[in-house]
Amino acid sequence: MVEILAPCGNIESLRSAVTGGANAVYLGLSNFNARMKADNFTNDNISEWTNYCHIHNVKVYVTLNTSIKQNELSQLDDIVIACENAGVDAFIITDLAILPIAKKLAPHIQLHASTQMGIHNLYGAKFIERLGFTRVVLSRECGLEEIKQIKQNTNLEIEYFVHGAICVSFSGGCLFSSVTTGNSGNRGGCLQPCRKEYTESLTGTKGYMLSPKDQCLTNDIHQLVSSGVDSLKIEGRMKSPEYVGLTCSKYAKILNGQKLTKVDTSELKRVYNRGGFSSGYAFSAKKDIMYKSLQGHMGEFVGSVISCNAFKGDSYKLKISSNHAFVNGDGLKIFRNGKEVGGLEVSIISSEKDEYLIYSKRNYMSGDTIHITNDKTLSSKILSKSNPKVPVNITASFCIVDGINITAIISGKTINYTDNTSLTIAKNSPMTAENVRSALSKLGDTDFVLKDINININGDIFMPKSVLNNARRALVELIYDELHKDSRSEILYKDIIGYNLLCKSISNNIIQSPTISVIDRLIDTNVDYIVDLTEYDKLSNKLSNIDRNVYIKLPKMAMSNDLNMILERFSSIPDNVGIYAENIYALEVAYLQNRIVLGGIGLNIFNNVHASGLGLTSYIPSVELSAREVNDMISINNSIAVYSYGRLPVMTLAHCPIINITGCNCNKCLYKPFKLKDMYGEYPLDRDKTVNCYFTMYNSVITNIISDNNYNNYSKLYNLANIDNAIINKILTFSTCKKHDNSVK
Repeated sequence: MVEILAPCGNIESLRSAVTGGANAVYLGLSNFNARMKADNFTNDNISEWTNYCHIHNVKVYVTLNTSIKQNELSQLDDIVIACENAGVDAFIITDLAILPIAKKLAPHIQLHASTQMGIHNLYGAKFIERLGFTRVVLSRECGLEEIKQIKQNTNLEIEYFVHGAICVSFSGGCLFSSVTTGNSGNRGGCLQPCRKEYTESLTGTKGYMLSPKDQCLTNDIHQLVSSGVDSLKIEGRMKSPEYVGLTCSKYAKILNGQKLTKVDTSELKRVYNRGGFSSGYAFSAKKDIMYKSLQGHMGEFVGSVISCNAFKGDSYKLKISSNHAFVNGDGLKIFRNGKEVGGLEVSIISSEKDEYLIYSKRNYMSGDTIHITNDKTLSSKILSKSNPKVPVNITASFCIVDGINITAIISGKTINYTDNTSLTIAKNSPMTAENVRSALSKLGDTDFVLKDINININGDIFMPKSVLNNARRALVELIYDELHKDSRSEILYKDIIGYNLLCKSISNNIIQSPTISVIDRLIDTNVDYIVDLTEYDKLSNKLSNIDRNVYIKLPKMAMSNDLNMILERFSSIPDNVGIYAENIYALEVAYLQNRIVLGGIGLNIFNNVHASGLGLTSYIPSVELSAREVNDMISINNSIAVYSYGRLPVMTLAHCPIINITGCNCNKCLYKPFKLKDMYGEYPLDRDKTVNCYFTMYNSVITNIISDNNYNNYSKLYNLANIDNAIINKILTFSTCKKHDNSVK
C-alpha cells in the first residue's frame, strides 16, 4: 500500500492528519528537528500521541533531522529512550551520530534517511542502505530515472515530497541563513533569506529570485508510484491544521482511484499555495520552478475591486465584485499588475448579489485583483471533522449459565470481555436489547464509535445498569490495551561504526600543509591539491610529479547521467588520486574504487561520530562550527582541516537561474557569471556543468580566519599555515589542524 505521510507541527495538525486519511505522520520533539519554530511534541507526551495514532492505524515517524554538535551527543539518550518506550515506528535521521545510540537504546525503531542527507542517486542510496537504513527520503531534485534505479537496485523504501514548499537550495546543502543571520537551517532555525527580494546583475531586474513555487503533484502520483515511490510526503510542519487535513484528503482521494475536481484544486490553492503551484523538479520545465513576483501564500483569485471610497475616520469602503460567498473573517490579498499591494480581513458592511462593500484601512484602485488566502467556511468544514473515531463492531451475549460475553472487532483485532457472576433471573423488568444497545454505545469520551451491534439475550435476565456500564468501561480498557500492544520487531542494525574500514584510509598520510583548491594552475608542489573533475586533464601531467595527496572534487549533485559520465571518467584516472566528497554518493564512489577520500564541507560534519559513520579519517568539519566546537571533536586518529579562506558556497541550485531571468533555453544559452544583490551585499553565482548544469551561489564576503578578529582564538587551536593571499584561489582554501599542535607557522 502506498503511504500518505503528513506533517504535524502540533496536536491540532496531528488530529487533522488522522482525519484527512494519513497513513503516517512525521513530527519533531523539543530538540534536534528541522522545524524548531513549530509547537512540536515532547518526551513527556510522545507516548500519548503515538498511542493515539496507532489506535487509528497511523504510524509515527520522529524527526531527528538536524546536525548535532559534539557536546550535545549526550542529550540524545533521553529522546531516543522516550521514543522507544512510546512505540515510535521510525526516526528520520540526518546526523549519523544517532545510529549507534539507536542501535543500543531503540532496537525496535526503523531508520529513515532524511532529505537533509542529500540522497539523490543510486550510489548515495546504496551507501545508506549498507548502514542499516530501511527508507530514503529523496531530495526534491530527484527525477523519475533516479527513483527507478534506486527501487530496482536496493531494498529501500522510497519517500518523496509531493506537495508543499520547495527549498531553492539542494537538500541539506544550504548555509545561506547560517552565514547571513547566524540561524542555521541545518539546525532547525532557518530564517529563509532566500524568500527576500534580490536584484540580478544580468538585466537589473528586482524580484524574488530565489523563491520557488510550491509543488503540487496531484496529476503525477501514478507515475511516481509506478516508478517505485512508497510514501507520498506532504511538506508543512509550520502550516495550519486545515492545510494538513485538506491536503491529506485530496491525495487519499487520488489513491482511492478518484480524480480531483476543480473544487478540489481550488481548495488546495486556498489553504496554501506559493506561486500557483509547479510540478516540481521531476515534472516541471526548469523555467516553471520559480516565482519572482511573490514569496508567500497567494491563495486563489476570487474577484476584483470596483471602487474604493473614504468611509469613517481614516478607513475606506471597498467595493468588490466576486461570486465567492464571503463571510466575516475571510483573509484577502490585493494584487496590482501581479504584485501584492496589501491585504485585509473581511468585515462586511453590506452585500448584494455578487458585490460586497467591506471595510479597508487602505485605499485600493479599481481593477486591483482579489485573492482569498483564508477561507473561513472551508476551514470550519475541515476542522469540524478533526475528531475522528475508530469504528467498532460488538457482539454481546447474556446467559444465566454462561454470564456476560462481549466481543469487539476493531482494526482487524478481536477483543473479548467475560463476566460469569453478575446475572440473575429477572422477577420483573428483564433487560432488553435496547438497554444493552444504549449502554454499550456510550463511547463519547473514547476514541471509538459503535458501528454495528448484535445482541443475544437468553431468557429473562436481570442486570443492574451499573453492571452493564462497568462492562462497557472494562471492554474499552481491553481495547486500548490490545491496540497499544507493541507490534514492532527488533531491527537488525548493521555494524555502523565498522563502516569506517570500508573506505581506504589516509591516516598514514596525514595532511600537514595547506590544501588548496585550484582551477587552472599549480602554485606549489608542497601542498595537497583538490582539483575539479573538469580540470583534471589539463593538470594531470603536473600533478603526477607531485609527491602529495591529490583529490578530485566531485560535484555536490550528480543525477544518473552525470554519475555515468563521472564513473567513465574515473576509469582512466590513476588509483592513487583520491576523492574530495561533498555528498554521500561520492563516498560510495571512493569505496567501490578503493580510493583515498577527504570529506568536504558539503557533508556538514558536526561531530566525530558522524564522521566515523561516514567512514572518514580525514575531513573538514562544518563551517558552521566555532573554533571551540571544532576542537571538541578532534580525535587523535583523525586528520582535520579547517576552512580558512575564500567565498563560502552557500547554495547549490538544481534549476537554471539564467532561464528564469532571461527566458532563454538550453539551445540558446545566455549564461555568464552573475550576481544577486541585496542591501547587504552581492552573491556571485557560477555554473557547474557535468552533463546537467548546476549553479553554486557564494557568500557576499570572503572568509579569512587568519585576518579575523578572532585570530588569536583560532591560533590556540590550529596549526595554521602562513597564507599568501596573492596565490590563494578564490573558491576554496583549507589550512590544517592536528590535536596538541598549537604552534603557528
